Amino acid sequence: MVDYSQGAKAEFPTEAELSTIACLAEQQVGLENDIKAAEAKLHDLKSAYLKMRTEALPEAMKQVGLSEFTLSNGATISVKDNINCNIKLENKAGAFEWIRDHGHGSIIKNDVLFSFGTGEGETRDMVVEYAEENDLPYSVKEAIHANTLTAWAKKQLETGTDEIPENLINVFRFSVAKVTLSKKR
Repeated sequence: MVDYSQGAKAEFPTEAELSTIACLAEQQVGLENDIKAAEAKLHDLKSAYLKMRTEALPEAMKQVGLSEFTLSNGATISVKDNINCNIKLENKAGAFEWIRDHGHGSIIKNDVLFSFGTGEGETRDMVVEYAEENDLPYSVKEAIHANTLTAWAKKQLETGTDEIPENLINVFRFSVAKVTLSKKR
């Protein structure tokens, strides 16, 4: 390994060598600044795209009463309603209790140092019992994967099976526009 504090050679670097090093350092800082600017620009572009996709274009289509439209160039615009869900930490116990009480407990995932899948609560209980009987330390974590919660909520809303308690489970309704370009391009 080269000791950069002493340099790779015995004599002191020349003025030209120091100038080259200074120039390279300035270029590195310039590239860092360019990267930060590009990341900020990308963030702005993603925000504008999201607003166009979930607000401006769906609203324009809604105002004229269309959910799908084909442009003269063959591109198709379609708008679909969508939802997203989450459970706030302070509502977790109540939401999980409601989900279990209404027969949907299988969407709750239980972790005891390793993961148990959907509907494996009985196996989890046996492992916990074994750990307790043998004084083995363990912790239990219950969770519902975000995609599982959203898929479950969509099904509940579509079928009208159970009213989702929105004081426990946050349901965000939104529309999404999709533009599909013609394959002829």
